[in-house]
Amino acid sequence: LNPASASRYIAAINAFKPHILQAHPSALMLLKQFAEHVYEPPKVPCVTFTAETFADVERAALSHWLGGVPIFGTYGSGENVVAAAECPQLD
Repeated sequence: LNPASASRYIAAINAFKPHILQAHPSALMLLKQFAEHVYEPPKVPCVTFTAETFADVERAALSHWLGGVPIFGTYGSGENVVAAAECPQLD
């Protein structure tokens, strides 16, 4: 992911039309950083993240860039024995 490839990532996301975009917070913030002043954001109804922490200020900035979509943290073990996710109230 770099400034030159950001538009291709966004085009691929939009072409796939996901119901949920799941990614690591660092990748999401890189996409935002490279694209926010140059390209329209991808059209996604919901974002989930895993494997890294996501500061509230970054989470809010990403949601704003994506048009106010909800962003939920998830957790699951590698074997998918245990999984958890945040609820819409984020508490």
